[in-house]
Amino acid sequence: MNEHKTETASKLRFLDYVVDYVEFKNNAAFDAEAVDIDFNIHHKVVRNMPDAYVTLRMNIFPDAAANNYPFSFSISATGHFQIDGDDSEEANNFLNVNAVAILFPYLRALVTTYTANANVTPLILPPVNIAKMLEKNSE
Repeated sequence: MNEHKTETASKLRFLDYVVDYVEFKNNAAFDAEAVDIDFNIHHKVVRNMPDAYVTLRMNIFPDAAANNYPFSFSISATGHFQIDGDDSEEANNFLNVNAVAILFPYLRALVTTYTANANVTPLILPPVNIAKMLEKNSE
């Protein structure tokens, strides 16, 4: 039984995360019309083998007043990971994609919970193809 677990175990372990900051600003002048979700995600990876710290920053509805969005929302969270292996480019790419993919659902949940508690329509962010997003951001 342990053989199978060893064969399928990931070389990346998610240990914990912390919310660095949350900023919510309501737009009282919002004209109640439907809006498309506008958000961007940035990430930063700091490695100190075998530990890695991945910070995700997300801005939702930037410049709410100028763009007639219901609110603006910024959040940052940092995940603590451990990764087996070396510091090669392949290992770094693996870490970038997988650690961001692991951490992103936590931010999605925080956004939904926070907006629900702020007494606005709860915002449920769509799932994101992390590999494509990172590829697009690097262009």
